[in-house]
Amino acid sequence: MSRAYFIAAGDPLDNSLEPIDEEKSLKLDAADYKNKLIERWPEIIFEETSYMELSAVLPSLRRGGTGATITLWKSIVSLRIGETFYDFILWHRSHVPSKYRLFLYDEDPISSFEIYPYTTEADIRTFIDLQEPPSSSEGGRIRNLRR
Repeated sequence: MSRAYFIAAGDPLDNSLEPIDEEKSLKLDAADYKNKLIERWPEIIFEETSYMELSAVLPSLRRGGTGATITLWKSIVSLRIGETFYDFILWHRSHVPSKYRLFLYDEDPISSFEIYPYTTEADIRTFIDLQEPPSSSEGGRIRNLRR
């Protein structure tokens, strides 16, 4: 199974002890978000879930392909790589007000990537490529990319 990635309005590597201001925290309305997803991807398939606000599989770009799988819980999006993975990240950034800092990180966050309104697919691909386990020829180096 592919690695899980998350998008959240907060850097998972920020260890400051500042209290979270609930009034200023990002809140995504699941019903509104679902409608926006349908507008962008009319063939999206929603899955029943009892513990998440929203779970869906984005359509594939080609017959027999695999679309990205997304899950929304409060303001955190979990996703797995599929053909629409990069497109979804850029779409999500465009639907969250720029006053919120969004970060992409994987299930074992040793690094994070801030997603800006001007972030490109190439920027995201570079970060994802650095998250993949090193090949045997690369040894065991841990890479940390902070933007």
